[in-house]
Formats: sequence, structure tokens, C-alpha cells
Amino acid sequence: MVLVTISRRREWRLSEGSMPVRRARRLTEQTLTWWQLPEVGEHAGLVVSELVTNAFRHGAPPVELALSLVLDPTRVTEVALQVDVRDGASTMPVCRQGSEAGGFGLTVASRLAELSYHPRRIGKVVRAVVPLAGSERPHLVQPTSPCRSAADGPHGNAQASPLIDSPEGKTYVDLIEIEALRLRCIIGCDEEERRDRSDVVIHLEIGTDVRPAAQSDDLADAWNYRTGVKAIISHVERSQYRTVEALATEVARILVVDHRAPYVRVRLHKPGALRFADAVGAVIERTTADFSGPLNGGDLS
Repeated sequence: MVLVTISRRREWRLSEGSMPVRRARRLTEQTLTWWQLPEVGEHAGLVVSELVTNAFRHGAPPVELALSLVLDPTRVTEVALQVDVRDGASTMPVCRQGSEAGGFGLTVASRLAELSYHPRRIGKVVRAVVPLAGSERPHLVQPTSPCRSAADGPHGNAQASPLIDSPEGKTYVDLIEIEALRLRCIIGCDEEERRDRSDVVIHLEIGTDVRPAAQSDDLADAWNYRTGVKAIISHVERSQYRTVEALATEVARILVVDHRAPYVRVRLHKPGALRFADAVGAVIERTTADFSGPLNGGDLS
């Protein structure tokens, strides 16, 4: 089995009124050119077009597109482009026979990429893995037939568990949520913001496998969210940052690197930062692959 990890990632939210399919294809072509992979553009653009079209026709907003390069850590070489299209409908995609009016979208995409379907707490993700030129097809979570969900049971009925892919190629089926952690720190660029501490509100989703703790009912088998939160509180309350992006990234680093969370989603808001808005913030998702180099950890007072 070829293990994969995320090498590079970009993501966007698509809106129906802005020609989303054309925009998605253009973003894909631009990103692959930037990553120096223009030879993948034709196949990837077609796959993206079909998945985004399907999301808008048969799914529900919001629709999001993410492109990632996955690599083989044993060779440290990129082997595939991972396309994730997320929408707000829980109904799993269905491959149709098609007709003169269309309906071949997923069938076409399945000929060019390995498709799998992943339910989320809200909505679903349709994932396509497009091999890079000259690379072997990676062994990822994939359907037994081109159009069957990877989350389907033996009779094809989708289960309700969200799936999270870790850098090690494992699949985690649970999220630990920590809502509205309210802290204070110096954050901002203006002189007034640098003088007094401001409120920040942090929401966390930690992807981890809770099945050992669920089976044993023993805290020793659980990911220790108490120590992780204590570390965040200690850092944030003593820190000085200029941007919410930098602070959110450091919060993610603490959980992923220091406390070994396989995946974390950080939503960090600064209330009252913008007139006429409740808050300004950033939402980021990180795994261990994102922290291979040094980070700017901010200043500690």
C-alpha cells in the first residue's frame, strides 16, 4: 500500500452567480501552472468541471473546491492531485447511464480519476484522485466500483460518520469539538490595538480516532483535550500577534505538533474588529504535513 500525505493545498468557496464551473476550471489550471504541473491540467480540469457541475445541480450550498498534491512519504515524491468538492447536501452522488441530455458527468470523471464519497457532519465531500504523469496510482480510500461511496455499507447505504484523512493515509471517523474558547491577547497592527489586549474567540475541531476510548470508557485511551486547551490558553494569553492568521496557525501547531492531533480545524474570530460586523476571523485546517518547517510563533509578553 502506498501511504500518502498532503504536500500542497489550495481551496475556494464557489458561488452560483459567478459562473462557478468556469471559475473552478480556471482556478485549477492556474494552480497547476503555479505548481509546475500544466500537463495534468486537461484531465484535472475536466474532473473538476464534472464534480462542480454535479454539486450545483444535485447538491446544496455552500460549494467548496480544494486542490491538494499528495505524495509518497517513502520517496518524498508527489504522485497525485486530490480534488475535493464539498457541498451542503447529505445525499450521496449516483452514477447514471446518461442520455442525449447529459448525465455522464460522474462516469466520465471515474474514467480519469479514482472517486470516493465522504459524508461530513454537514453535507459531503466528493473526492477524485488524479495520478500525475509517470506515477503509479496511489492506494487511497476508494469505491469498489467507480460510482459507489467509500462510506457505503454492504448494501450501499451511506453511513453518517464524517471521514478525515490523516497525513499517514489513515482514515479518522470522529471529531472532538471545542466551542467558543474566549481568551484575550494583544492582536492587531494599530498602536491602540498594540497597547491593550483584545478578545479572541476560538472554535476547534480535532480529528482523531475515538474508538479505543469508546470501547474501554477510559480517559487513558482518549486524546487529551484538557492538556491541549491548557497549552493554548497559556500561549494565547501571553502572546502578541499582528494577524488572526498567524495566531490561528500557532494554535493549530500547538495541537498538531505538541499534542499529536492528526488533524485540526481552527476557527478564530476577533470580535469588534470591523465596523458593522460582529467579528473578523480566519478558518484554517492543518495536519502534521503543514509543520515541517519553522513558524513565526509571535511574541510572548
